[in-house]
Amino acid sequence: MEAKGTGRAIAESLAEEVLQASTPAFEVFDQNTKGGIMVTPDSQLFELRHPYWANGSTLLPGRSTLLPYRKSGPDGGIEYTGPRCDPTYYSRGIEAEIATSDSSGRPYKISPNGIELVWPDGSTNSLEEFNFDPEALQYQFELASKVAYSDEEHRSNFITVAYQVERLLEQHGLTHAGLSLFPHAYNEKEWSNHPYVRLVKPWMRAFREFGIMSNQLTVGTGDPEAAMYALNEYQKYAAAISWATEAAPIRDSSFETTVGEHYGKQGEELSDPGKAAYLPAEVFEVLGEDTVFHDHREIARVAGSPSAGVYSSPAPQDLEVFLRSADHLLRGGHVVSSGRTLGWHTDRFREQARVEICNIATAGGNQERVLATHELVGRFIMAKMLEYDRMTPEDRLQRLANYALEAAHRIVGFAEGPDARAVEGDQTNAFAAEIVLGIEVREVRVDLGCRQRCRARSEPAHETLVPARDERRAVGDAPR
Repeated sequence: MEAKGTGRAIAESLAEEVLQASTPAFEVFDQNTKGGIMVTPDSQLFELRHPYWANGSTLLPGRSTLLPYRKSGPDGGIEYTGPRCDPTYYSRGIEAEIATSDSSGRPYKISPNGIELVWPDGSTNSLEEFNFDPEALQYQFELASKVAYSDEEHRSNFITVAYQVERLLEQHGLTHAGLSLFPHAYNEKEWSNHPYVRLVKPWMRAFREFGIMSNQLTVGTGDPEAAMYALNEYQKYAAAISWATEAAPIRDSSFETTVGEHYGKQGEELSDPGKAAYLPAEVFEVLGEDTVFHDHREIARVAGSPSAGVYSSPAPQDLEVFLRSADHLLRGGHVVSSGRTLGWHTDRFREQARVEICNIATAGGNQERVLATHELVGRFIMAKMLEYDRMTPEDRLQRLANYALEAAHRIVGFAEGPDARAVEGDQTNAFAAEIVLGIEVREVRVDLGCRQRCRARSEPAHETLVPARDERRAVGDAPR
């Protein structure tokens, strides 16, 4: 079932005549050949996907996602129209990927077409039947938890769905290792044949890097600019969070795969062919050709994605600036949705004012560790949003300026055994986050009475919080 109240579902309620009467919100563009941010006659904003991400379709309804923003006032400023969330009562959910194996531990192609689950006895079920979604490789699929409004509810939801998946696989003689990176070497033919995956594939820098598994945390924020400030602040601690949940010790079927065996130097593709990806020469040299990583996931994310790792420049903390940037990226189809404006596989600010933290790994299937990490990260995001609320406009500008300076001079690192090597991030992709030497945690006491809760406490949590699914489900798969 598709997430209740998602942008795509809301957009489908707009009448065709309303879509036809809408105009570009910022710069004029041809809606039949490009994407961008649009505004309806009553000033509501929605995003229009590039036809590329709709399998070439130029129809407006199938490409439109309503946004919780509207143009207001004589100067056309942007106003957030969604609910304002109570920082002690915010929504949260998990998207998690797994890669399946047979009883002997060999990788098993669970979903070659990204639409069906294919069992060893030849029987099939649709992914939709179990509320699963396709992933990059035929060996993978994605699951999700329901929305929760407390840490206890979140814990229960995730453990429940994880248990159900374990039992389902066991019934068919399958299992999974709980790793955060596909451990075996694979080739191009082993990517999923799902329509969305086929569209994404040309945008990936190195397809042999992207057998990634995560436990992505999505948090409902209800305050776009404060949420982007919190995302900026989170980048300083992203490495510590990633390392706390690492589970990718195997690369190309070995615990001993070195940098030089898997990667090559950019500029030497012809003289050193066949490598999974090519790193900037200075990064390759600093890492060391004989280095064996303790965990391979973070470098794989960055080496394979158009943009991943920590931010190379800060989130804008200004809603109109953010939407103008989204408008520019949507225009040429450089992103599938505005939810990837800050980066393809960086931490995201999603279409419905949700934060999605993308660097949390699987902890080897240790659900308690993952859930404890989610609780820490969720509270961190909310605490930083409260901090932003109390800052003066001058302080906010200064903090953004300081963050930009930090990002430009960031030292980033990789885990190698118990230690860490430091390298400089390049201009477009930072390879991890700065090495964190200590984190101070303090209790924050505030009056929360001024904020509107997202819903009544008595209302049951029945939604599925899976914002990334709208991107996949708009591209040629079964209706939900």
